[in-house]
Amino acid sequence: MTLILNLQYWEGDQVQAMALARLLADLEPIKRKDVTFLFSARFDAEFDEETIAHVSRKFNVLRFRGRKHHTGWPAGPNGLYRESHTHMIELTRGGKLNASGFFFMEADCVPLHKEWLNMLIAEWK
Repeated sequence: MTLILNLQYWEGDQVQAMALARLLADLEPIKRKDVTFLFSARFDAEFDEETIAHVSRKFNVLRFRGRKHHTGWPAGPNGLYRESHTHMIELTRGGKLNASGFFFMEADCVPLHKEWLNMLIAEWK
């Protein structure tokens, strides 16, 4: 099983999203082979190379940038969700990504247990 953690963010919550990404990486004692981390940036957000390097020590990392200019709530997050989900399905169907599940997160998601990822995977199985 390979789980894709999809952290989607926009310019307004990018700092908080990058802090979350670093926290999730820091919770892992070793690099995971069963989880891939996907940074999904809205069209107006950048990729934080320092955070991506930090996270890549514990997860394989992918990047996706939304192309459509959905803004506001709920169009902004829903539009990016739709785009990133479609992107992952296309990669999976095209054989470029081997995933059995996708977990969507935003900057305000916070794990409540150090073993949250193992618990989530166990529940998924």
